[in-house]
Amino acid sequence: MRVSVHTLSGEKVAALNADPTWHLHDVLSAVWEKDDAPHAQARILLGEVELLRGASLGDIGARHGAQLTLILLPPLRVATASFDGTVKIWDSASGECVGAYDSEHRRVVRVVFSPSGREAIVASPDGIATQILDAVSGRCLRVFKEHRAVRPMFSPNGQQVVTMSGDGMRVWDFASGESLHTLQGHREAVQD
Repeated sequence: MRVSVHTLSGEKVAALNADPTWHLHDVLSAVWEKDDAPHAQARILLGEVELLRGASLGDIGARHGAQLTLILLPPLRVATASFDGTVKIWDSASGECVGAYDSEHRRVVRVVFSPSGREAIVASPDGIATQILDAVSGRCLRVFKEHRAVRPMFSPNGQQVVTMSGDGMRVWDFASGESLHTLQGHREAVQD
């Protein structure tokens, strides 16, 4: 049977002469025209029905002329922060270091990914800034100055950054790096 494979945006990725007995691995191998898949996780759907492991194209109702949807999920990245002043970004599937950043600070105590996974916040207690890195390359994208944050976080929508330290909390605009608010009122150091 002839099936087509499209991305979520509608771009045609492949036209396949598939068999109804094909499983997920068979479809992905045919799409990539090789036996090994890239490090990204992939899903195949027919309408709202996912081709799960163990199921075949025939099991999910695929027929001649069916349009399948390919969803590629980004590879899971892990970030590590070190007292040597470095941040490393790792590919969890391969264990390979895919990005590194040398901070000007002596110690880096925390690194946190943005909701999109494309950026990471780096915090150091002995510095005068919180830095935003590209989570793939490790390149510094932005610096939030004048706040020694040891507990940074992104807002759920990724549009704001909150930094916390012994002198209170600050809310920053992610895009501009501008300090929006200083939250004060606790008698002791702010932790969370």
